[in-house]
Amino acid sequence: MKRYLSLILLVLIASMAFSQEISRKILPNGMEVVVKKNDTNNSAGVYCFVKTGSNYEAEFLGCGISHYLEHLVSGGTTKYRTESDYQELYKKYGLISNAYTNNFVTAYHLTGEAVYADSMITYISEIVSSCSLDEFEVNREKEVILKEIVMRSSPIRSQISQRRNEVFYPNSPVKTPVIGYVNLFKDITIEDLHTYYTRNYVPNNMIFVVVGDVDVDATMGFIESKFADFERKPFNPIVVDKQTAYSGNQMVVEEFATESSQVTIKYILPGMTEYENSCLTAALHNILGPRKAPLAYKLKEELKLVDSINGYASSESRDKYPEVTISFSPQNPANISRIIDIIDDEIATQIKAGLSEQRLTDYVNRYKSWLVMKSEDADRECNTIGMNMIFSGVPFTTEGEIEMMEQITTADMASALTKYVVPKNRLIFCAVPVGMANSVNGKNSIVTEKKEFKRLLDKKDISLMIKENHKKPVIDVEINISTSTDYETKDDWNNFEAVADMMIRGSKNYSSLDLTEWFENHLVRPSLNIGQYGLNISFSCMKDDYPEMQRIILDALNNPTFDE
Repeated sequence: MKRYLSLILLVLIASMAFSQEISRKILPNGMEVVVKKNDTNNSAGVYCFVKTGSNYEAEFLGCGISHYLEHLVSGGTTKYRTESDYQELYKKYGLISNAYTNNFVTAYHLTGEAVYADSMITYISEIVSSCSLDEFEVNREKEVILKEIVMRSSPIRSQISQRRNEVFYPNSPVKTPVIGYVNLFKDITIEDLHTYYTRNYVPNNMIFVVVGDVDVDATMGFIESKFADFERKPFNPIVVDKQTAYSGNQMVVEEFATESSQVTIKYILPGMTEYENSCLTAALHNILGPRKAPLAYKLKEELKLVDSINGYASSESRDKYPEVTISFSPQNPANISRIIDIIDDEIATQIKAGLSEQRLTDYVNRYKSWLVMKSEDADRECNTIGMNMIFSGVPFTTEGEIEMMEQITTADMASALTKYVVPKNRLIFCAVPVGMANSVNGKNSIVTEKKEFKRLLDKKDISLMIKENHKKPVIDVEINISTSTDYETKDDWNNFEAVADMMIRGSKNYSSLDLTEWFENHLVRPSLNIGQYGLNISFSCMKDDYPEMQRIILDALNNPTFDE
């Protein structure tokens, strides 16, 4: 009966996703386009996703330049119309204009009656391809964003969230706020904006989506005509380092001007499969999702130690490895260590006793029912399709998600918990009220200092980001160069990798033997990796050894000898 009902649900879901006409195409200039008919009402949504966000700002990392451009491009002056022209047209046709920026994408969208779909496509095509970056608008929006930074960073919840990212992702651009740091944002020039816009706003770095009560073929043809002159340009991929796994059971405790405490436990799990990710999400729901789930009931109802608790697994993305996150709000920060021990003990107990088959069935059925019952308007469906394209490369992921969830067993859930969550390779971040840090017991607890990022520029195309940490005399270095294996040809296949491997084996001022001896004596092991996202050079060294290591790397880059 369960399988029969599941089949019915799958048929319903499939009919919702695929019964209405859809067209997908890659234009000659590299732009990906999806057009889908949605005739549930007479509206249409038009989205353009530019695959750049705060994680992909390269030499401008931490400046908030992606968000700055969003303000300027969204309805700003172009070579076709003025800012006021666009505002009048949107008002005339009753169009709703908006945009957003996050870590990985900047999106521009218009929503209105489907009869104006061609007009909306025209306006979006103009702003993303020919923004003028008018000097008056640039200066005005800079003042607007400076106020926005203050407003966004003032709430305690925002401060905790930003600090949490800095603690969990110290070696990844995920740690930087989308809106940027004030001191770095102030340094952005109009020339910087032109550089970033010209480099990233290219059709082969965009996804264009239209959903609504439209003629799919005619709309696709119109989109092709509007972007016919928007030429493909060279686009070097931006290297984004993913935060590596934590080693051991670490805890960071920091004080904030808040009345309530927040605790987040995070595991970073390179190598976790999509199926294991689904098993972990189902397992965490099994243990602490419903009110009567054993761990949730024990901490909230029985012992009354927490106000809330939740947990989930996240699959791998362009910016992060797979993760498991468990978070809770303790009623008393003095009980944080006790609560963590209870979580660990209860997970072990449930693995041994066996996870609930009924809660697993309820979880899967509830998810499928939600998919069937939800009804997305044109605007939301545009966004859903765009996100699916960015993360999965396909407009719809529902069928695959359901198929995977149908395979989950309680034994696989227990196995995933045992493999990934029981080993305590994790980092715990505790945000507690002022004066309460010392009440958090635990031998691994530390209180860290906050330091501002500093940005030093050697040259126009080189950026050095520094964040000080006085806890240990060790420097961690990441160097990213957008030289990608994607640009190899049949004539130089594997040359990039060979060159990268040989670069630190000897240079003009450092012989191979001298380098090997220096690395051994100073415990430095440089790592070079090259792939589709570029060349990454990373190493750790003692603070006193860094000046010499910097000279070694610069000589390797500028004066390689490639000894025969």
